[in-house]
Amino acid sequence: MTYHSKPNVLVIPRPDGLLIAIDGKCYMKQMTSKQYVHLANDCNTAAIAVMRNEETETSQQKSNHSVCPL
Repeated sequence: MTYHSKPNVLVIPRPDGLLIAIDGKCYMKQMTSKQYVHLANDCNTAAIAVMRNEETETSQQKSNHSVCPL
């Protein structure tokens, strides 16, 4: 996989597939309804993982900033 430094990426779901624009160049990926469902499931799974990581980081930061008793 090749990584580039912060390209402008836009993904637009359409009835006939995904329209993907990368730095002004457009690409079309034909998709079936089944492929859309699998993609949506993968996105939801990734989002839940990110949310869990954010919650863990937030709770760790809060415990590191506990108030000292006087």
